[in-house]
Amino acid sequence: MSEWPEVRLGDVAKEITVGHVGPMAHEYRSGGVPFLRSQNILPFRIDLSDVKYLSPDFHTRLAKSALRPGDVLTVRTGKPGTTAIVPEDWAAANCSDLVITRPGPRLDGRWFSYYMNSASGYVSNHVVGAVQQHFNVGSAKAMILALPPLAEQRAIADVLGALDDKIAADRRELATTGQLIPALFESSFGGSARKTRLTDLVTVTKGVSYRSSDLAESRTCLVTLKSVGRDGSYQSEGLKAYVGPYKPSQEIRPGETVVAQTDLTQAAEVVGRAVRVPMASGVDRLVASLDLAIVRSSGGAPAEFVFGVLIDRRFREHCRARTSGTTVLHLASDAFSSYFAPEVPAEAQAKFADRIRPLLSRQDALVEESRTLAALRDTLLPALMSGKLRVQDAEDAVSAVV
Repeated sequence: MSEWPEVRLGDVAKEITVGHVGPMAHEYRSGGVPFLRSQNILPFRIDLSDVKYLSPDFHTRLAKSALRPGDVLTVRTGKPGTTAIVPEDWAAANCSDLVITRPGPRLDGRWFSYYMNSASGYVSNHVVGAVQQHFNVGSAKAMILALPPLAEQRAIADVLGALDDKIAADRRELATTGQLIPALFESSFGGSARKTRLTDLVTVTKGVSYRSSDLAESRTCLVTLKSVGRDGSYQSEGLKAYVGPYKPSQEIRPGETVVAQTDLTQAAEVVGRAVRVPMASGVDRLVASLDLAIVRSSGGAPAEFVFGVLIDRRFREHCRARTSGTTVLHLASDAFSSYFAPEVPAEAQAKFADRIRPLLSRQDALVEESRTLAALRDTLLPALMSGKLRVQDAEDAVSAVV
């Protein structure tokens, strides 16, 4: 049992309220003040890849849900309890249907954000609602915390924050290389007038259809639709342990490319996106789910050249024009066979492959490093929050990898 005193969150927070509730789509703008929704709140960070915006005037009218730097945001529905903190360098922001906790003088916001992401047991026991469960303001105010002294809170947040800062730096570098590779493809082949049918260069293999009973502890994992980021990045969080059947052709080898065949986003931000799948530590085999297609070179073209073809903006535009569906978008069956890629001599293909191979290797290293850092953070988090692990011991573990 922790030696720290127990307090109610409502007694140490300056304010706990909820973001704007109600339809807002008609107020979205192409720019302005960020408007955060539950899908923007990921554990430990805010994801801006699908952020919406409000006009500054409308933001001012929504004073109750206006955010300040240091506010802690907790998801109410969907994945209740997922928490992130508003960065200190944000001038203005607003939010929808999130619990907003404004820390008082005894509560460090960064520490509380980490605490919430480790408090899944409390949140799961205090969600309400029959059809759609949600974590409400009343449950948040009643939450009992074992509260360390403020200096200890800040020290814990600094240790965990050092890991998250390095993960964020890796993410930025990944984004930079992710933009560089298609730019290199565009500059090399974007002006090519001669075209060749994509299916003359590649084979396309659909992933496996699975049941919920197939998802069980295993060293084989499914690469799922959630493995494809809205920004075109590979998301290792999308892996699911899998024990079901699959064909040898549905197994993904490290470095192979998959393309999203379905999309749950309203703006078709995922369908047609191609990501290169690295090997994951602790996993023996990777298998594509039915939402993905494995695209492999079949005509002698280097895999790196094929990857360049698939991440080219023209292929994405082609796929988005060949989708159907309302709630779920599906890629048309002829999306690959009807696409024409630049016809490039073998020597130029090889030269491009040699040029981007080091960038792809660096991406693989960054993905693996981020996984390792996140695993260490997730191991340290509950031990630090319970007081079972002291900050000095955690600092030693972190200094070895950061």
